[in-house]
Amino acid sequence: MDVALANRLIHELHQPVSLFRNLYRWLKPGGVFILVDMVRQPLKSYLTHEFKGATLTDMTLSDARLLDTFQHFLEHNRYHSQDLCDLLTMCGFELLASEPIRSGRAVQIAVRKP
Repeated sequence: MDVALANRLIHELHQPVSLFRNLYRWLKPGGVFILVDMVRQPLKSYLTHEFKGATLTDMTLSDARLLDTFQHFLEHNRYHSQDLCDLLTMCGFELLASEPIRSGRAVQIAVRKP
């Protein structure tokens, strides 16, 4: 392959190294892997974004909505952008670019197989 893209996939993985190693094997020399995903952020930032200005004292936020939001926080905050860059370089990739997006709630990373 010349190019591979993972869009909002990595945060779902408890362990992304197997995928990164396979991508390294599948890509041709000079091949590029582009990763776009959500990354770790402070809980306050996450809640502010998810609740769109509502406060935790807002009784219209049901217990079910709170539970769902906190469960998604654990999933969407699995990795820091630096964690992903480090794992990719540890798997042999050369980092081309890493750019925060969505007010730091996500990242775009491009790497190349040497």
